[in-house]
Amino acid sequence: MIMLTMLKQKTEEQFGDAFIGSDAIAKLVSGSGYFIRELDTFHGRPDVVLFDAQPITDLSLRNAILASPSSMSFASVFLALKSSRKSLDIEDIAMTAGISLSYTHNTVRALYKEGLLIRLKNGKFKLHPNATIPHTTIVSIEFKLHDWKKALKQSVRHRAFADKAFVIMPSSKRELLLSNIDSFAKFGISVAVFDPVTNFYETLHESNSDRLSEVSYLDVLGRSWINNANLAPVAA
Repeated sequence: MIMLTMLKQKTEEQFGDAFIGSDAIAKLVSGSGYFIRELDTFHGRPDVVLFDAQPITDLSLRNAILASPSSMSFASVFLALKSSRKSLDIEDIAMTAGISLSYTHNTVRALYKEGLLIRLKNGKFKLHPNATIPHTTIVSIEFKLHDWKKALKQSVRHRAFADKAFVIMPSSKRELLLSNIDSFAKFGISVAVFDPVTNFYETLHESNSDRLSEVSYLDVLGRSWINNANLAPVAA
């Protein structure tokens, strides 16, 4: 039983590797695409998470991301100030963001230097009105060879952080997926098939559902920045 399970997992992994190595993956991104395998999130571990990054035109924002001592602390401080209806001092920012005072000092200093924060006369900080988080579309992918119900269940969880959650199965499952397409549409899950031999790819259903949680979105995006050594570009 253990050997059969391991074999099945490896076969699904090979199916996913074939998809990533093909031109099909580029069809899921419109900007600069990057992906990471098996990314741990608060809502499961997708086989692949794609980051479809639109160009950042604001140079100061790009510099702030690079200058931040920790990308996760950047996201935490940004979200803390964004969620507050009033200006905050360093201690309040640290408490709201849930990070240490030292990280807060360094991050606030970096953001202020780049003009993304405004410092008031009382020493407190607030976001610059034009400060925004760069727009990045997150796409989760779950590969399955047979069990579409399990893939659907897993992908529903991924919608907590993903703009789009895809289930991709072999082309031989096309009719099976089409006969159950309403189940995927009901939960906002996109469906596609792929043939690793011919590299044929077809989207059977694409959902326009948005992610369910901005906090989870920042968590995943922050983790991707922290682990950017594991990110790989999508070849166009």
